[in-house]
Amino acid sequence: MEAEIRPRLPAWLGVAVEPVLAELLPLTGVVPFEVAHRGRQWDRSTELDAVMLDRDRHRAWIAEVKWTRRPVPRSAMDDLRSRARRVKELSGLEHTYALVSRAGFTARRPRRDDERFIDVRKLELSP
Repeated sequence: MEAEIRPRLPAWLGVAVEPVLAELLPLTGVVPFEVAHRGRQWDRSTELDAVMLDRDRHRAWIAEVKWTRRPVPRSAMDDLRSRARRVKELSGLEHTYALVSRAGFTARRPRRDDERFIDVRKLELSP
């Protein structure tokens, strides 16, 4: 348990929580459109934890979920943007990028209009 399972448990929990958050996040109001399609993007070169599209497939909400006990560096947003650019099916869409963290974020950096930094400890469900 101590040698094999406990060190890997946070990564396994992260994988388990990603689909739950993909269902809950639209209910919090952080996704700026009505979600008609949702899922993961995964192939040999790119992994995106959550991709949500509007009904007309004009807008995409692309998220990375970090389920660690340590605050996430805001620079992880640059990595998310880079990975999303490699997905040809997402090209030409209006993007909103989101980092979702269990433990908040490290140092501030200017936030672009198409970026969201979501601390799940502060989320509330919309009525």
